[in-house]
Amino acid sequence: MTRMTRRVFALTALAAAMTGPAAFAQGQGTIKIGLLTIDSGPFATYTELIKQAATTGVEMLNAEGGALGRKFEVVVQAHSGTPAAAVAAATKLAQQGGVTVIMGQTLSSHSLALVPKLDGLNVLQIDTYAQSNDLMTKSCAPNYFRANTPDSVVTAAMKQYVAQSGAKTWNLISPDYAAGHSFTKQFTEMVQAMGGTVQQALFAPTGTTDFGSYISQLSKPADGLVVTLYMSDGNS
Repeated sequence: MTRMTRRVFALTALAAAMTGPAAFAQGQGTIKIGLLTIDSGPFATYTELIKQAATTGVEMLNAEGGALGRKFEVVVQAHSGTPAAAVAAATKLAQQGGVTVIMGQTLSSHSLALVPKLDGLNVLQIDTYAQSNDLMTKSCAPNYFRANTPDSVVTAAMKQYVAQSGAKTWNLISPDYAAGHSFTKQFTEMVQAMGGTVQQALFAPTGTTDFGSYISQLSKPADGLVVTLYMSDGNS
């Protein structure tokens, strides 16, 4: 159990109490936190770890008295891993599970689909998963809080490496979902600002274990190659 998990749950309580739905701020009983999990595909690998972290975090905070005199309760809702399934699961948590806060395995594509629904569902989302920069810009919303590292920070951390490498041309292989596309955009803009170019950018499906076929598709020579593996299934 990390300090970050504990801080995230504390942030959940504080944000919900100060800015959340009136029903939360004035309510009684337990604070129900909806935990979205994925039960199929490569991301299912992390489901049990996320459930354990959430449960442990709640137990620790409850042992210290909870928040505003109220205890926490985790309500888990699994889904198949598509954006539509994530929205359906979040809707069920809000309308049937009585949650006021949603967290969990929210990929960038999931959060981008969820954000427009949050106000109507009268819930907050505390996101520790999604990395797309769009969630801080064109898709930013008052019911959405991010507690993780966005793609722009990841690419900024690579700036020194790119400069020291001396490479001026790059090829990229990234995951074929929102975070991978966002990273590719950010990395390309960074390289261009440094006077370089991205020759080719390919996208591999989530769970890809053999990148040989993608490497063979790189027909344009480049000085450097970046392969990104966001939350791989452990076999990539």
